[in-house]
Amino acid sequence: MNWPFWRPQKKTGQRQVLKLIGMHCTACALTIDDALEELPGVYQASTSYARAEVVIQFDPQQVSVTQLMAVIQAQGYQAALG
Repeated sequence: MNWPFWRPQKKTGQRQVLKLIGMHCTACALTIDDALEELPGVYQASTSYARAEVVIQFDPQQVSVTQLMAVIQAQGYQAALG
């Protein structure tokens, strides 16, 4: 048993990097993170305004890359495979 034993194991799933177009500030990055993390199967989204990309950890059995990109586009940004 890992110590401390009461902490759940962090889910990692599949990692996907997407390049982003249309961000204007760090608040844009937070908007993208929040929208992605609302999706079932997304464990973590980490958007960098400086690098203009998002790194997403997700379960490919629950959500597809196409769905991830659609959520980003629904927020008003463009996403491309990075």
